[in-house]
Amino acid sequence: MLATAAVTIAALTMAACGSSSSGGTKLALGTEATVSYAASADGTIPAANTTIAVTVVAVRVGTQDELAAAGLQLDDTAKNSTPYYVDAKFTNKGSNAVARNLPLDVEDTKGESVSSTIILDLSGSGFAKCPGNDSGLLNPGESYQSCSLFLVPKGKKIDRVRFVSQAPDATITFTDWAAK
Repeated sequence: MLATAAVTIAALTMAACGSSSSGGTKLALGTEATVSYAASADGTIPAANTTIAVTVVAVRVGTQDELAAAGLQLDDTAKNSTPYYVDAKFTNKGSNAVARNLPLDVEDTKGESVSSTIILDLSGSGFAKCPGNDSGLLNPGESYQSCSLFLVPKGKKIDRVRFVSQAPDATITFTDWAAK
């Protein structure tokens, strides 16, 4: 269990933050998608171009009770939200290392996006229901699995998980998986 005073949740975007095109093909959960990826410089990590394979493995619905039992503290706007845990696998199939902070987003059934939630863990023990794994480098040939927490406003359900990548030629690719 995480110490109550040691962990807080900061939502980047609690309410839907606008809409994007929600049409197009959605891959089934467990399907790998391989995309060109241009990573910006990140601290001491230089900018790099590579190829990333992303697999959204599962989308799990959580409960407020799970968050409370772990000692996570929510601000008032998040207390009525539904936690969704998105498990994904990332593989570097290219030739350059990139930071492991590869973000996913979700869209609700109306095409409105909800950003992931940051868990500030001062205890160092993590959140067992949704373990993050996004520090360090993803070197060529390596893979890692991670979980992202999304707090979806009351009354909304997620429709898709999205990975947005930019190729070295600045082409943007939206890769979507069905949420179920």
